[in-house]
Amino acid sequence: MSPFTYFAETLTEDEAKKLRKRLALQYHPDVADDGGATMRNINTEFERWLEWKLNPPILVPAPTSNWASPEDWWSAIANASHQKAATQPPPRPTPSPPPQAATPPSQAATPPPPLRRSRSAGPSRSATQREMDDYFAAQNTYPDSHGHRVFGIVTILYTAYLTGLTIEALEIRGSNPRHQIRESGTVVYERPATRAWQAERRDLIARATARNY
Repeated sequence: MSPFTYFAETLTEDEAKKLRKRLALQYHPDVADDGGATMRNINTEFERWLEWKLNPPILVPAPTSNWASPEDWWSAIANASHQKAATQPPPRPTPSPPPQAATPPSQAATPPPPLRRSRSAGPSRSATQREMDDYFAAQNTYPDSHGHRVFGIVTILYTAYLTGLTIEALEIRGSNPRHQIRESGTVVYERPATRAWQAERRDLIARATARNY
């Protein structure tokens, strides 16, 4: 019997992430009338499934009467551990930045223009769906020099991983700019963002850190 309700054991990591995205659109607190309980269960199970997928349990055969001593039992455990290590995929390499061309001494270095993310043409998305898409994409984006993860209209300013709980402080731009604090993907605190965004960011991160919301 599978220990998971939403994520099958045979899924790949990419398939599980796509499934989580579909479930988020179906059980988002703005859509489902359960106060976000289902979404919290989905996020908690996804983190538990991901931990299980990356570190599968060691399967050891049960003791039998054919084993002469406890040393046979420990030998079986060691063999199972070696087999697990042999089947574990190698760690993902960390991408290194491309080499920078040296600037001649007589030429002043100018900062590069800001990158623009192009979006492929397609059907228009609702504001809620765009926020969810950009939110999940930001979670899988490498942090910038300030430690922020940015994609589209969503900036994740702060993330804390607790036991069974992930706390995030977000800034959402667009037609309805605002700041949010989320617990395992569920919005628990929200307020409009104004031109005093620097002070508001500091206050938001302080609230998320102290869990004062």
